[in-house]
Amino acid sequence: MSNHARQIQQLYERLQKNEYFGKSRPPIDYEFVALMVKTYGLNELRMELNKMLLWLKANPNRTKKNYRKFIVNWMNRRQSNLHIHISPREDEE
Repeated sequence: MSNHARQIQQLYERLQKNEYFGKSRPPIDYEFVALMVKTYGLNELRMELNKMLLWLKANPNRTKKNYRKFIVNWMNRRQSNLHIHISPREDEE
């Protein structure tokens, strides 16, 4: 098993044991985790998952059923917030 595959497996196992993500319907399976890593990157995903867990613990009345959707929406919002729109200066037009 390559180091990358081992890291995906560890992340998958961590999510399965989690009090929130482990209860997701549809379940968070290995293929979904691998696709998230490919899409968002391992380090970014780990960092954002920690933020999600903190948010979930701080908002216990806002539990979800579909954590796959929750994660994807969170990550997509995060990425859209990172895009910087640069307008050309008037003198460059």
